[in-house]
Amino acid sequence: MSFKLTKHIAFQVKNHKKAAKFYQNVLGMKLLKNKGKESELKCGDVTFYVEESNQNNTFFDFEVRNISEAKEKLISAGCKITQEYSQKSIMVSDPFGLKFHLWETGASKEEIGC
Repeated sequence: MSFKLTKHIAFQVKNHKKAAKFYQNVLGMKLLKNKGKESELKCGDVTFYVEESNQNNTFFDFEVRNISEAKEKLISAGCKITQEYSQKSIMVSDPFGLKFHLWETGASKEEIGC
C-alpha cells in the first residue's frame, strides 16, 4: 500500500475571499476559480484551495489505489475518519490531530468532493 502525495493543498480560513486576494497579491498565485465559499489558486504546479471555515486548518491530499485498504491501515494505526465525501474520498485525522484528505486513483471530481 503506497500513499502518493498530490499537488493539492487546502487552507481553511475565516475569510476565504480576503485570504485568496492575499495569496494572489502578495505571493503571486494565479486565481483559477472563485465559487461559493472556495477559491482555487495555482502556484507553479501546485493547486491551492482556500476554503471558508470557522477554524484555520491546512491539509494535504494523498492518492491511493485502494481506499478501502488504506482506510483499514490508517484506522489500525490510530487514525480517525472525520468525513466521508464518497466511497472514494475521505478526510482523515492522524493520531496527532493533523488532518489530510485521501482519495482513490480514478475518482471523479464529484467523488473527491471538489
